[in-house]
Amino acid sequence: MGAGGGYGGAPGAPPGAGYGGYFGAAAGACFGISTFDPSTKMLCCRGNLFPISPQMDTCCGKHPASRQTSLCCSNDVFPKMPGFKCCDKRPYSMADQVCCDGEILPKIHPQFTQCCEKHAYNAETHECCQKDIMPRELAKYNLMCPSANQQTPPDNSQRGQEAQGMNPGPPPPGGRYDPAHRPHP
Repeated sequence: MGAGGGYGGAPGAPPGAGYGGYFGAAAGACFGISTFDPSTKMLCCRGNLFPISPQMDTCCGKHPASRQTSLCCSNDVFPKMPGFKCCDKRPYSMADQVCCDGEILPKIHPQFTQCCEKHAYNAETHECCQKDIMPRELAKYNLMCPSANQQTPPDNSQRGQEAQGMNPGPPPPGGRYDPAHRPHP
């Protein structure tokens, strides 16, 4: 079952029980989302009765479906295929597509495709900053981007002290600095 799926049925539930579904006293009546009555071998899918079979053993919304051969996307039944998931109401191939906010888009890169709202981008070279996609080199200077907040400024403390004459260089052969003695340039 993928995002927006809707298989019903409660494994191990008593007859007539399910995800809110039950059979009424009148023959052929069923109510609720999904249930199976072993005594009648009928499947109740949102008020609709179906004979249960190996091909139809669960519900997808108001439709009968097979856990083995069906993909249920937002209460619609599609043939199950390896590597496919639901993107809102439609199946998509995870091998070469990505689901971005309900939109099926081609992958930009086989490993590094990410979503930025309803757009796909290569996360190895770009970044999503406040709903905009920009090259990583520019993103690191934009304070609205996550990478800008992870940058550590270079340690210029040594260079600044040397420029001001505060760092006299390596210690003399005795291993101690004498503050009164500065090496001459």
